[in-house]
Amino acid sequence: MRYERVCVFGSTETNEMRLNAYGEIVQDEWHQTALKRPEIGLDEFVIMPNHVHGIIQISNPVADIGSCRDVACNVSTGFLITATESLDRAGSGVRPGLSDLVPG
Repeated sequence: MRYERVCVFGSTETNEMRLNAYGEIVQDEWHQTALKRPEIGLDEFVIMPNHVHGIIQISNPVADIGSCRDVACNVSTGFLITATESLDRAGSGVRPGLSDLVPG
């Protein structure tokens, strides 16, 4: 999730990311992702000042969900929706679009 290159999730100090309250919300939502979606496992994840990178492992593919790409799109979209809802409740004003997602 990226928002007009504004540093909404925190800042970097001495090459270290310092999360603000909005960054902490996104981090919490990332950790909740695997609890809500048992077909995946979480791998590397990093929050940058204005965007997020995350890798998921599809550990339990479900035949009726579709391909691995479909699962990745579903997880990415679900994460974006729940993180945006939490950021809205916190008053962030961040409104990323689904075009910000790039499944691999």
